[in-house]
Formats: sequence, structure tokens, C-alpha cells
Amino acid sequence: MPATTPPAWFGTVFLALIVLAPLPFGSNRPVWWSLLGLAATTLFAAYLILIRRGGVVPGFRLWQVGGLVLPFGAALIWAGLQAVPFGLSAGPVTNPLWDLAGEALGRSLPSAVSVNPHETLTGVARLLTYALVFWLALELGRHRSFADRALRWFVYAGMAYAVYGLAMEVLGLDLILWFPKWAYQGFVTSTFVNRNSYATYAALGLLCAAALLVDSLRSRSARPKTARKAIIGLIERLGGRGLVPLFACVIIAVALLQTGSRAGVLSLALGLVVFGITAAMARLIRFRIALAGIVLLVVMLGTVIALRGGAFVDRLESDTLDKDRNARGELYALTMDAIKDNPFLGTGLGTFPDIFALYRGAEFDTLGPIDKAHNSYLGNALELGLPAALLLMAALAAAGETNLVGLRRRRRGRLFPVLGLSALAVVALHSTVDFSLEIPAVGVTFAALMGITCAQSYRSRRRRRRKPVLTVVAA
Repeated sequence: MPATTPPAWFGTVFLALIVLAPLPFGSNRPVWWSLLGLAATTLFAAYLILIRRGGVVPGFRLWQVGGLVLPFGAALIWAGLQAVPFGLSAGPVTNPLWDLAGEALGRSLPSAVSVNPHETLTGVARLLTYALVFWLALELGRHRSFADRALRWFVYAGMAYAVYGLAMEVLGLDLILWFPKWAYQGFVTSTFVNRNSYATYAALGLLCAAALLVDSLRSRSARPKTARKAIIGLIERLGGRGLVPLFACVIIAVALLQTGSRAGVLSLALGLVVFGITAAMARLIRFRIALAGIVLLVVMLGTVIALRGGAFVDRLESDTLDKDRNARGELYALTMDAIKDNPFLGTGLGTFPDIFALYRGAEFDTLGPIDKAHNSYLGNALELGLPAALLLMAALAAAGETNLVGLRRRRRGRLFPVLGLSALAVVALHSTVDFSLEIPAVGVTFAALMGITCAQSYRSRRRRRRKPVLTVVAA
């Protein structure tokens, strides 16, 4: 009879792939994200082979998770079609810039929806990598033992990257690995180039640490009869199973504050508020404890800012804040103008730099090349078109709905839907002002987290034995 669980080595390789992804510049270089995509594809192929040979029984059918995968798959297919050449002249579904380019070159060019098919296919490969990671996490995460192990791995990884980033700051070394920093000197970025991208990764790691801390502090024994015994028990658990996740929470929080990322701190605050509320809804903690925790969070953040949050305070008090707001506001306005010019078909996934170059004014000359919209929602709407961008948002909404249903229906493992909803809150807010999910290491980490939390949000399928039926025969 085939086993339902993949071999232990498979889960270990998968987790190693996820936690090592941030190491080489957040995997945001062609060679590194290509290797990341190749590794994810190889693991997915190996999983299919295990199923084919009867070693593993798949845990989910397409109809069970259609709300999660079909919107994302439809958007992915459309992105691939954007790169397909439809002819030697621009038509109703292709971009008119191809005709202009042909006239400039004096020859006809193959026309496509995308203004840069190569970059669009590159973007498709990245989205496909995220999809494969999500599916593997969904399959592996249905087993509680793997979900628990993955949570610990994410906490250890988040703690390790935070310690590294802070060590570089304390030692005064503006380095990423052994390379001198060429951007964001004086800020903690760990192994990432962009401090905002690391802030998102750190926020996800801190939420995992908070989840592990709550699980460690929950008492499996009977409720203590006196407040004194309850406090003693809490201290004992903090000094035992809760020590590592508590240290992880503190060290990651300090590293995140030292990034100086306003959006990162605000996103984390929202994630922790969602975490506290949903944990209380799941009866993992009491509502009054959740409220006290939120108040304590505000106090702790204020204290850490005062002691170790110099970069964050300097960032808030900088004279460039108003200038940044004005430049970003103009960037958003020009992006929306570009969306209005092609609202349905888009300009091609990954083509924002090509399109924005046609719209930018002289006010951006001092800022150098701008290759991101600094708002993932606007960027997707421009590149994919509004229908496909809405499909991507529908996939994220379906993941949130799955976790919310799991929060209400599951009796065990409710900690994972809580983690999934809070992680979704973090990236949803941060994506309004940045592009962290477009960084491969952040993207695959978030995809793995959502796959595991969604898997744990479904009810366990238990085999029910038929009870013997007694037949009474009347004499």
C-alpha cells in the first residue's frame, strides 16, 4: 500500500531550498533566481515521480483547491500569451509600439501584446516558481509533523539572517556577504540589497517566531488554580521551550527597526494586531491577553526604537521624507496614466521599466533608472492588465478565505491559519508602497508559508470504520 508521506529527505531538501533562498542577494540576480527556479522545478518533477511510482498519494485534487490555483493559473497563462508574436504588424490585441519600432528600423517586426517578450517570459518563469513552491508546500504541509518542522526552520532562518545583519552593523561593515554595499549603507539589509525587501522577510520571520512562542507558552495541563502558580508556570515555559522563539522575536524586531523601513514596521504592526485578534478568535489566547499583548507591543516598539532604532528614527525625521512622498506620488500618478492607456491587455509582465521610460518627466532625472512601480497592485495592473491583475488578487483573497475558514472549522492546528492571515496582512499592506513579493526569496518564502497554512486549514480526513450492523430476524 503506498505511503501518504514523501520521504524525509524530500521535505528537508524543500525546506533547505526555501531558507537558503535569501542568502545570495535575496536570489534577486539572474543566475541565483534561475537556480532557484531550476531547483523548484526539479523538486516538483521528483514529487510527480514519487506519485507515479506509487510512493506517495497526492493530498489534494484540483477541484478541492480550485479557488486557490485557478485564478493564479489563468493570470499565468495570460502572461505567457502576452509574449507570443501574433504577426508582422500590430493588430487589435498587440501593442502599437511594435509598429513604431518597425517604422524606425525600416522593417516589419513580429508584434506581441508585450513590449518586451523576453522580460515577460522571465516574469512568467518567476511566477511559475512561486506556484510550484506553493503546491509543494500545500502537499507537504498537510502533515502536521512537517508543518511544525517548517515553522521551526523559518524561525531559525529568520533569526540567523537577523543576527548576520546586526553583526554587520555593529562591526561597521557595509557588506553583503563579501561584497561592499552599493546601496543603503548604514542600514541593516542582511543578505538583501534592498532594506524594504529584507523588512518584509524579517516581518514574516517574526510572525513565525510569534506563532512558535504562543505554541510554546500554551499549557497542556490543567489551568492553575492561583495567579501565582500561573505566573510561575509561564516563567518556566519562557525559560524552557519559549526561550528560542522569544529571543528570535526580539532579535528580528531589532533588525527590522534598523532597516529604517517605515512600511516594514507598519506592516509588521498590522500583522501582529491581526495575529493577536485571530489567535484570540481561535481560543489560543484570551481576548484580554491579546489586547494586553497589543498594548505591550506598542510599548516594546517604542522602547526598542529609543534604544536601538536609530536608523528608523533618523528615517522618520529626515528632510527627504516630503521629497520622497512627492516623487512617489508622481510615480503613482504616471503609472495610473499608463494603465489608462492600456487597461485590459497590459504591456507585458516585467515591462514596467520599458513603459515608464515613455512617461517619466524631468523631475525623475536625478533619481536614475526606475524599474519598479513601488506598488505591486499598480505594477501588476500596468503589466498584466486589470483583468489578470484582479485574478492575482483573487488568488490571494482565496488563500485568505481558506485560512479564515480553517480558523473557524479546525479543532487542531489553528495556529497555522492564524499565521497565514497575519502573514497575508503584512504583504498586502507592504505591497501598497513597495515590491517585496517581486524579490524571489521573499516570494518563495511567502508562497511556502501560504501553502503550509492553507494545507493546515483543511479538515483532516479520517478513515471511518463501518460499525457492524446487527440484523434482528423475527422468529
